Amino acid sequence: METKHDILVQNKRAIQFKFTVKRKFTIIRGNSATGKTTLFQMISDANSSRISGVTISCDVPVKALYESGNKYELENEAGSIYIIDEDFGPLKSKDFASIVLKSDNCFIFITRESLPCIPYSYREIYEIKTSGKYHSLENVYSAYDTFEDSKKIVTEDEDSGFQYYQYFSPRLNIQSLT
Repeated sequence: METKHDILVQNKRAIQFKFTVKRKFTIIRGNSATGKTTLFQMISDANSSRISGVTISCDVPVKALYESGNKYELENEAGSIYIIDEDFGPLKSKDFASIVLKSDNCFIFITRESLPCIPYSYREIYEIKTSGKYHSLENVYSAYDTFEDSKKIVTEDEDSGFQYYQYFSPRLNIQSLT
């Protein structure tokens, strides 16, 4: 599945979420009351009823995924984007990770916790930024793009991180805090 999709979710009250999915796995994090569950609920409402007043504009179907029937749906559907809220029970399980890895769909995970069984990029971890009724996604770790220009790296200890940078970046001045 091509993994660059622009998504616009809006309702009658002009609340609007606009963002782009660039990879198979996207993570949305953030504090309470930042709009994560509102985004999930709006997508859910748009899928369940035409009279909800919520519209989704995207080149592929965007769907909310619930625990009931999720395995069947993911194994038999392709070419969609699924959004999954942090209350989704199987989210951190190995069985669920196995299903999404085999799936030909994209996934947006709303969670504050890490997902050790799912290989997502740090570049696809976002938080919701709000300007009035308009919401967008902003990278949480955007500063790491300039890492190649660093002259000095400080690691927490002398274990794997320190050893890694010593081996792969011998030109850098690498120091440990211990």
